[in-house]
Amino acid sequence: MEALDVNAEILNQLAALHAKLDRIDAQVQQISRRQRAIEDLIDEFGPLAKEVYQTLLEELCCVEDDFDLDQVAELARKLLRNTRRFSDMLDMLGSMHDFLADATPLGKDVFVTVVEKLDELERMGAFSYAKELMHVAEHVMEEFSPQDVEQLAHAITDILRTTKSLTQPDVLRMVNTSLEVVRDEQPTPMGVWDMVKALNDPQLRQGLSLSIAMVRQFPAALAQVHAPKTTTDE
Repeated sequence: MEALDVNAEILNQLAALHAKLDRIDAQVQQISRRQRAIEDLIDEFGPLAKEVYQTLLEELCCVEDDFDLDQVAELARKLLRNTRRFSDMLDMLGSMHDFLADATPLGKDVFVTVVEKLDELERMGAFSYAKELMHVAEHVMEEFSPQDVEQLAHAITDILRTTKSLTQPDVLRMVNTSLEVVRDEQPTPMGVWDMVKALNDPQLRQGLSLSIAMVRQFPAALAQVHAPKTTTDE
């Protein structure tokens, strides 16, 4: 009975040993496959590596006088210290590239729209008007000095106020009515007696009163215009 137990234990140990040998054999085969892959890679890229190395040596010989290994080391240290900055810079370049990719079609549409608008303005004669306005500006610069333009700038408020008064509806209506009378009626010569009789017309007397009131203002206005200007030094 004891012999049977010993045989069973030996068989179990042999089975465990056989399983371990199988696992070792599988690992050896896997290592062998990796070794063959590495050897194949070396065989494939070995000549290329040699060629790159030879080319590098030739290039370094060309720049041997200007090449300093310490400078290369310093450059490498700077690259390592600024890795995050370079990464951020690459992200910015990627974002810019995406923006340009999105904005390029829009830019083309804007360019086409601008060209069409310029063509429309040209057909409307806008550039001809602009050219003539430039001629007007040239004539103004020839005829008026900067001091004249400065005086005009100071007087622009009075000019606008006067223009506003002259463009009131009642003033325009009065001017149009007067022009129609002058254009349509043919006045006959009047003698002194006829003019005296015409003074009995209330509208004529009112008009003469208005004219006299306006004429009375001319001397004071002329005196103000011709009065010497005084300048105060601040």
